[in-house]
Amino acid sequence: MNKIILLLCVCSIIFSCTSRSASEKAKLAGKRNPATLPLEQNVSMEAGAVKPNVKFYLENSGSMFGYAGASGDFVNVVSQIAGDCDLEAQSVEFTLINGTETNLGTELNRFTNSLSVSGLKKGDPSTSDLNQIFDKALAHAGNGNVSVLISDGIYSVNGSPSELLAKLQSQSILTRNNFIKRLREENLTTHLIKLKSNFSGYYYPAQRGQVRINQNRPYYIWVIGNSRDVQKIFPENYFENLPGFNNIVKFVKMKGQHPSCGLLIHNKKGSYRFNNVDLGLSNVEPRRLETAFSLAFDFSNIPLPSSYFDQLEVYENNLGYVATNVCHLEQLSSAAKASLQSCVKNSCTHIVTFEKSNAPWGTMNLQIKNLKPAWVAQTHDDDDSDIQGDEDKTFGFEYLIKGMNDAYVRVNNSDNLTEYKITINKN
Repeated sequence: MNKIILLLCVCSIIFSCTSRSASEKAKLAGKRNPATLPLEQNVSMEAGAVKPNVKFYLENSGSMFGYAGASGDFVNVVSQIAGDCDLEAQSVEFTLINGTETNLGTELNRFTNSLSVSGLKKGDPSTSDLNQIFDKALAHAGNGNVSVLISDGIYSVNGSPSELLAKLQSQSILTRNNFIKRLREENLTTHLIKLKSNFSGYYYPAQRGQVRINQNRPYYIWVIGNSRDVQKIFPENYFENLPGFNNIVKFVKMKGQHPSCGLLIHNKKGSYRFNNVDLGLSNVEPRRLETAFSLAFDFSNIPLPSSYFDQLEVYENNLGYVATNVCHLEQLSSAAKASLQSCVKNSCTHIVTFEKSNAPWGTMNLQIKNLKPAWVAQTHDDDDSDIQGDEDKTFGFEYLIKGMNDAYVRVNNSDNLTEYKITINKN
């Protein structure tokens, strides 16, 4: 059985998690306690909120047997995720899925007992259709439901090199359309987590045949649902703490969100005054050819890690200003806090300083970017004929991500998270 995972760059609302500071990790130590979660997590943990229902899909095609038959982390990780769903969800329905679907009911013990090579040999393990699996997971997600899918992420296509490209592109379009149709109906966030575990069994290259290997191989978890429902089961930093964790990416439907943005006096260079009616500066004069001003943003309602917005490269503009510093509200002086414009006075999460030499004037078109995590491109491989020793790459990875990415870009109608205009006038 041949499979080919597809994923490409991430541009639609895809986000890579970065490492956290010691202080942030300390805040997350009690991750099941809503009071200890970051601001963006607290919004989902309302008192008395109804727990979501979970549909748990484990792909059990033949290409997955090597994970279950090895001594790696796979079985423990899958058991842990299933167990936490059993604890935190209103209900969980466990399903093995390949060419057919095997419903294991709601008993955790029955599911965990199936996590062996013999236990996975149900249904039709000779084939699977990843797009059909996504279709089922997407249909269940939303409206108080969360879908969890665990797979090696490989599309079931094979053939000669000249045939594979066309087949992968076709599958990518199907993935895109599946997501677009559901996203038009529901506000769904998709988490894609890459993990690694020992694989001892047969690997099936795209150009046919089989190879016996015993080495680490990547596998993937997709979690699809409303971000608030997902966070009730998987709090911030949950996946990063799993054995074998490698990376994570998030696709977010923005649905017209425009986080508040305001000015303040912080890291000031040159002279200027705030406009009274819009987001802008007047009477701007550089000091020794340098101008610097700061903006405060409220990103609390975007379901992304705070650390994402700590990255300077997130902030891009057309006037040549450079983002030189990001800090948080608690790091501001009393005077800086007092100068915050009212729209962000009590809610700002990130303060960003922008600097420029020479002429500072004009209309700044500021984009908050969707960064493309480097690991996505590094995971892609277009030739899996020599899989021995390859522990990090998945054939056709870019095509799967492209399908998801294109769906979120189309529904969001933008490559960026959000955009702002800041007028910077000489008079």
